[in-house]
Amino acid sequence: MTLIDLTPPAARSDRLATLPVAIIGAGPIGLAAAANLVERGLDFLIYEAGDSVADSIRS
Repeated sequence: MTLIDLTPPAARSDRLATLPVAIIGAGPIGLAAAANLVERGLDFLIYEAGDSVADSIRS
């Protein structure tokens, strides 16, 4: 068995463009994920329990 045998196949980019994306939490990690999706041109929704972005960091 070689390393190539253990490497998962690359995801097809056309399939990724059709999947809905939801980000749970508008903290640092959620905002970083959102920035990455913006760079890729993908639509997404962010769900945040607090009243504002990164609310949990300020408390």
